[in-house]
Amino acid sequence: MTRYRFGNGEYKYFSYPLPEVIQSLRESFYPELAKTANRWLGYLKKPELFPDNLQDFLKTCEEYEQTRPTPLTSFSRSLPLL
Repeated sequence: MTRYRFGNGEYKYFSYPLPEVIQSLRESFYPELAKTANRWLGYLKKPELFPDNLQDFLKTCEEYEQTRPTPLTSFSRSLPLL
C-alpha cells in the first residue's frame, strides 16, 4: 500500500469458501454493479454485457479458468491527505 501512497497497511485477500458476510455483500451488490457496468458498456458502444446475476457471471469466469475469488479488504494505519 505504501508503494502507491495509500499509507501503511496490507491487503487481505479471501479464498473460497468466502466468509458469509463477504458472500452476502457480494451477492447483494452485484446486480446494481452489473447494471452500471452494462450502462457504461452501452455508452462505449461495446457489445459485451455482464450477466444479471452473480452466479451466471461466475460460470462465465469459470469457463475462462478464472476461478479465484477477488474480494479483498485493505487495512491502513494512515491515509495521506491529498
